[in-house]
Amino acid sequence: MRSNSMALAPEMNRDLHRMATCRQIEEGSMNLTTRNLLFLFGIALGLRLLNLLVIDDLGAYAMVPDSHFYWSGALAWIESGFFSHFDGTNYVPITERTPLYFLFLTPFRWVFGDLVGPVVVAQAVLDAGTCMVIAMLGGMLDRTTGILAGLFAAFWPNMIIHSALILTDSLFLFFIALGLLFVARFLHCGRPSEIYLASFVCGLAIMTRPVGMLLPLGILVVTPIVLHRHGNDWRKSGGAALIAMLIVALPVSPLLARNISQFGTVQLTSQSGTHFLGWVVGYSRALDRGESFDTASEQVSRKWMSEKTIRSNERPPNAFEESRKRMSLAREELSRIPFTSLLKAWSSGGALNLVAPVTAIDPRIRALNRKSYYNSLGTSLIDRSLNFMANNDVVYIRWLLLGLVIGTIALILQMAGWVILLRCNFWSAILALLIISYFLLINGPVGGPKYRLPMEPVFIILQSIALLGLWKRWNRG
Repeated sequence: MRSNSMALAPEMNRDLHRMATCRQIEEGSMNLTTRNLLFLFGIALGLRLLNLLVIDDLGAYAMVPDSHFYWSGALAWIESGFFSHFDGTNYVPITERTPLYFLFLTPFRWVFGDLVGPVVVAQAVLDAGTCMVIAMLGGMLDRTTGILAGLFAAFWPNMIIHSALILTDSLFLFFIALGLLFVARFLHCGRPSEIYLASFVCGLAIMTRPVGMLLPLGILVVTPIVLHRHGNDWRKSGGAALIAMLIVALPVSPLLARNISQFGTVQLTSQSGTHFLGWVVGYSRALDRGESFDTASEQVSRKWMSEKTIRSNERPPNAFEESRKRMSLAREELSRIPFTSLLKAWSSGGALNLVAPVTAIDPRIRALNRKSYYNSLGTSLIDRSLNFMANNDVVYIRWLLLGLVIGTIALILQMAGWVILLRCNFWSAILALLIISYFLLINGPVGGPKYRLPMEPVFIILQSIALLGLWKRWNRG
């Protein structure tokens, strides 16, 4: 009897330690009281509504490239009864996007018709909720970090601007921030329910933007390691990882079932071939040769049309088969580009993602722009940037430089914040680094404030940590 009790003692101690850790994490998040969170939510929502009020033509402002596709697709879903768009003759299934943002838009299109105001107000509310989630994520470190992170998120221009646009970004950001909160809690307390919640949110994120489709691999790898580290045996830990994968699949399964039954594929979208051949190959080649993006992209497009003509006697492929053939040509073209040029292209995209001025994407300021950055000439980021700014609108350049200076200062603070976090909370720092690295790598040569948005929750918290560190050092001095 005594030996049994002694054998159980280490397991009981581990359970007690885990429960105590979970309480500490929850109390850390709840150091931000309901009043704190509502205060932050109110500030964030007020700023977003104020931004909407000062926009002269909200309908024109909110409709940027890609917006019309989502807007008309939501209406087509209502009219046809399935996930589709109208091609001028018939309603045909949408294959190049995932459906959740279209689904988000459908009730607004059904009730309010062509009015965009109700949608962007709803996105303002959603984005204010994201600010609360970021505050709770920061609150896991301490109350002051949480409040400062919530305030930064409330005032963060990239979030405010995108919440007013008919794009997937605000919805995707909400899911990314919420998933990060659950993953961070799981890392600290090893409770399976947290990773299950993170997995479901991950599935919703994938159904909003397919750029998140590789995130489940991280969950699959991390789940058994974390659970084993918290005292679970490998069999239970592996079982929890499999359950997490099944939960990820729940939101994804309707689209997957449609694609299998109608198109005979397990791919979620038919966009990858177009993206890689048009953007990744096009921009990598343009940077390698110092050409404009349009010139390089047109050359790639001519080659694709030539190959398509050669195969014209074959049975016309569906969108997924065409995507596969585009991807095959993309791999062939990338193999001809020197590795150093590909590395430069990825580095250039990463730099744009990290410091590209947010001011440049606001439609009110963007309207002043006379040029295209991607069509500027040069074999480096600096050459292209200088050519882009040369003879451009003076007021636009001033806004651009202001945003660049602020963005560079913010990046320096964020790097300092990561070093501080690494010293005091190793695993949280590794999670932050993995999230940033994932989105930088998967975006590749394509960069800009839009593509930085999923990384913003991490950057906001790192900046908060850095400023608090500076404040403490100043007080000690």
